[in-house]
Amino acid sequence: MEKLIITNCAADSRKHAGVPKRLQTPGAVAKEVKESYEAGAAIAHIHGIPMKLESWEPLTNAIREACPEVLIQFGIAAMGLPGRQKIIHLKPDMASIALGSHDFAFVDADLLVEHSRQEIEDQVRLFNDHGVKPEFECFNLGHLWNLEWLLDKGLVEDPVVITIFFGWPGGFYAPATLKELLHRIDHLPEGCVFSCSSAGPTSNALETVTIIEGGHVRVGTEDEPYYTEGVLCENNAQLVARIARIGHELGRDPATVDEAKQILGMD
Repeated sequence: MEKLIITNCAADSRKHAGVPKRLQTPGAVAKEVKESYEAGAAIAHIHGIPMKLESWEPLTNAIREACPEVLIQFGIAAMGLPGRQKIIHLKPDMASIALGSHDFAFVDADLLVEHSRQEIEDQVRLFNDHGVKPEFECFNLGHLWNLEWLLDKGLVEDPVVITIFFGWPGGFYAPATLKELLHRIDHLPEGCVFSCSSAGPTSNALETVTIIEGGHVRVGTEDEPYYTEGVLCENNAQLVARIARIGHELGRDPATVDEAKQILGMD
């Protein structure tokens, strides 16, 4: 069976009140990225400080120094085209593109960011010009319509890489249920490489079924900081280690970085 690509998002949660902020410096993030890589994560999905583009360079440099092997994926789905143009020189391996406008209800703020189809197309072209693999973020079936619109233009190289999300609060919300997961999977483009990100107490169940269905998994304290209901995880590596163990028991060992590159078409 195909190896399991584990993506780790070492960032503080904005969905839960009272969760301690532990990842506020480049050094703290880099340490958890390295530990998560050692536990089986081939991809580090990272975030600079919102509205501070200058924060991306020291964060990227700290991670490359601490863990040069890991694939770096910029978590910039909410960022507009001008911001992307200012940080693309940092040359991430991958970067996120939202397939629709952002609508999150976080604990500390509402986040509503519009992304027109033209802007999404321009983001893809920017990534293509700089050799950055797009990671498309899909929160509902309408986002898959936008993806098909892009594919019809011939802008996206195979394999298409998608992350499907469940349980995130706000207008992006989709219930974190197995029925919703399987419904979304049924509508994905043929031949795509997809990962699941789930928030809430059912996240482990959705991730396990995703592995069975041939998908990959994104875990991390940004997505769901609780290891079990009411019990915070110790660190990101603990979340990665659990999904790596589940994958192993289901016949899908964690992919190395080189194996992940091959699966993602990044050779």
